[in-house]
Amino acid sequence: MLQIIIIVLALAADQLSKCLLEPLFNMPGESIEVIPGVFNLTYVQNKGASFGILQDRQAFFIIITFAVLIVATWVMIKYRKKHQKFLKAGIALAYAGAIGNLIDRIQFGYVRDFIDIRVFGNLWKWIFNVADICLVVGSIMLGIYILFIHKDTPKHKDGNAQPDENSEAGIEEGEEARSEEPDEEKDGPAGVE
Repeated sequence: MLQIIIIVLALAADQLSKCLLEPLFNMPGESIEVIPGVFNLTYVQNKGASFGILQDRQAFFIIITFAVLIVATWVMIKYRKKHQKFLKAGIALAYAGAIGNLIDRIQFGYVRDFIDIRVFGNLWKWIFNVADICLVVGSIMLGIYILFIHKDTPKHKDGNAQPDENSEAGIEEGEEARSEEPDEEKDGPAGVE
């Protein structure tokens, strides 16, 4: 449910911002200064990928996006009960961003970008939209999850997961794992009856 809420809200924010901002401009390249020297609204029709790379490859982007969305949908459904909320939120944001830009590519043949941040002077020249923000934040969250949160479960030779000795075995945090040793005193020393 969390993923559906995030996808709907992020997608609505993206599409609403595009529908509200596009009528403010007569043609691509026009700019409205919002915060002098820092933030402008600049209308760009991006026919490429992020940062304008691979211009005029719309069919390629549409096919790749559909493939990624199919895999992401399968992952969200299959592992919906196993994933942590952080991972679910990251996947949902990236998913919403992909759908937001896909809608533009199918409907217009380009992605509508408006957000023009100029705090880094000439170092940052790219204009982006809410869908791009969702894609980047979601991807960063996925990276953080993979690098710092996700822990692989060791496997037995037969391929089944081996439980971690400190998790799911009823051992509280802070307690040491104890191995069970045979109690020799029950039967007496070996060989003595």
